[in-house]
Amino acid sequence: MVMEQLLEGKVVSSANAAARYSLLVDDMTDITSKEQMIAFIQAFSKDTNEVFTDFLFIEDVHEKGDSISANAATLFKVICEKLDELELPTANLAALVTDGASVMTGQISGLATRLKEVIPHLITFHCVCHKLALSCGDTDDCSEYISVVTKYLTELWKLFTYSNKRTAIFVKTQLFIQQLDLQKNQKTKVAKKLKKACKTRWLSTEDSVRSALENYPAIIQSLLAVKNESPTAAGLLGFMNTAKFLSCLHVLGCVLPILAAVSRTFQKSHVMLSEIQSVVKKAKDDLEALVENDESVAKLCEHVEDLAILDFSVKEQDIEFCSNLLKIYTDNLQVNLDNRFVDAPIVHSMYMIFDVTAVPKVRQDFSQYGAGHIQAIADHFYPDDDDTKQRLAAEWSCFKYTMREWQQDLPPSAKQNPIN
Repeated sequence: MVMEQLLEGKVVSSANAAARYSLLVDDMTDITSKEQMIAFIQAFSKDTNEVFTDFLFIEDVHEKGDSISANAATLFKVICEKLDELELPTANLAALVTDGASVMTGQISGLATRLKEVIPHLITFHCVCHKLALSCGDTDDCSEYISVVTKYLTELWKLFTYSNKRTAIFVKTQLFIQQLDLQKNQKTKVAKKLKKACKTRWLSTEDSVRSALENYPAIIQSLLAVKNESPTAAGLLGFMNTAKFLSCLHVLGCVLPILAAVSRTFQKSHVMLSEIQSVVKKAKDDLEALVENDESVAKLCEHVEDLAILDFSVKEQDIEFCSNLLKIYTDNLQVNLDNRFVDAPIVHSMYMIFDVTAVPKVRQDFSQYGAGHIQAIADHFYPDDDDTKQRLAAEWSCFKYTMREWQQDLPPSAKQNPIN
């Protein structure tokens, strides 16, 4: 308890020393069916001159609230009472990050709407990692076969992971197949486990697909070995031992690394708002390049040629299916990325003008640089204060010259495009 108070006091003291702070909030149900609200705090530390993110609190929603459910009114009450208890001024709350659920961001009575009634300047964000996961999930739902493939990969993982005997068979099969390859390249033998595909863990599907592609011959041979004792294994074998399934794996194997790269960028400790649209645009360009190069088809044909152990070959209809699936999947994915990321509130993108690397060097571009952006920021924070709006515009017209001077002193690493 003493340690808790010391750590909590240090975090609160640092947040109060900053002019503003932000909250990252989520609610979840634990294994005892209790509704819990979890909050992290983010602020600028004057001691370290860096932005810090720390755990702030976890509260039992039912215990603190009057409702039997974690509705917006209850969540609002819990946050306000906890901030008051911690002596964190509500007026200093600058931003709120949530998972975008209706209880959090509902326009009529969501948590963010209730907070904006008492904090008009509050900026709300939908977690970019969660938006990416929703984009991927929406795309999977557009392709029934891809959804089935990911479910079968999960069942495959369960089949071997939950049985020591089957795991031993799978490992032995891997080592035997690797021994055949070792005679050619003399590499070290390493048996690898299968990976679980899970939509709620955003990088797990990529790991699962990569594992399935690397170990495909061993998977098929292991399923053959256990199919008589396990109806599940027999069903998996019938579905997976086909060119159609392997085609889908290669489509996913080409697309998912692009999405994983976006996810890893978003999961960095600090992500600039100016990066988000650029990262998404680059991902869309990479997806279009996949279709143009028909990369999944080339990898499918190469894979089957290398695996003489398989009892099927790639036919013209399989190649056509692979090409069509790649086109449909990437098209739907680009549409869903646009739906989730393009329509972000305009005030979010306005902060990109504070990216030192984005300040133009050409005089005619520099003169009006950021004028519209700073006006949007002023309208958001000072809607009825014309004097403050004018002062802000005047300060910006001078500050951007300072930023241009800073640009000259940046180290080479800071000048590199973060999305490349």
